[in-house]
Amino acid sequence: MVARVLTALALIPIAVGTLYFNRPYFAIFVFFLVGGIASAEAIRLCRVPSTVGAGYLVLTMGLASIALAATLGIGRHLLDPVVRALETSPFVALIVTGVGYALLLVGPEQKPAKWQAVGMLLWIWGGMFALVQLVGSQERSPHFILYCFLPVWGGDSLALFVGRKFGKHQLAPLLSPKKTWEGAIGHVIGALVGGFLVAFLNKEPLLWALIAAAIASVFGQAGDLFESWIKRRSEVKDSGSILPGHGGVLDRIDSLLFAAPVVLFVLYLAVPTNK
Repeated sequence: MVARVLTALALIPIAVGTLYFNRPYFAIFVFFLVGGIASAEAIRLCRVPSTVGAGYLVLTMGLASIALAATLGIGRHLLDPVVRALETSPFVALIVTGVGYALLLVGPEQKPAKWQAVGMLLWIWGGMFALVQLVGSQERSPHFILYCFLPVWGGDSLALFVGRKFGKHQLAPLLSPKKTWEGAIGHVIGALVGGFLVAFLNKEPLLWALIAAAIASVFGQAGDLFESWIKRRSEVKDSGSILPGHGGVLDRIDSLLFAAPVVLFVLYLAVPTNK
């Protein structure tokens, strides 16, 4: 438990940095760094040879290095296509993730086929692209990403407390025996509190903030169960071991990957993109 809390605290500066430090370049650096590690974990889950995962990780870390240099003001023109892509329609992230889900769901019930690694990569990068779109370009306020961060993290925290204290009825015993309906309800309440805080801090309509928070909670919990299903098919407990107390990077961001594309779409419809 202590390791879990310390790891979460160590990740906070990275999350805050995506909002306020040389936006959007630092966010793009995190996009490639986190997405690359999560992708390498996903490739391993799909029984793809380790050399493929290692090569893929080298590629994404190279892109992350370019983004880090851009964060420091070096070679920013190299990332111009990525920055321009942040202004594309939210349908892009929805479609990419939707195709990824489809490839995973139509596969065999036993261990994932190697071709399903494509589905995993589409799921991860579609979700990561939605997250970096929520951060936005330099002309857009960074507040959109908070509609994912605060509801999901607030929901996770309250779900953990409520589940351990009051949890009696299992939510999905075959996928995640420790998850309960009481914890799921706690997650929704925690997410709504997070949505209220976002609306209050940014002086935005409370109704849409609560709608986005509820969506983030429902889809975030679905993402957690979805990854649990993938891990069960792969016969592993965690996607990796890089984060003490949390397992792998994919274990930590699965909720965000599920929630981000839908929250992005709702916010584009409901809230002006420029303030």
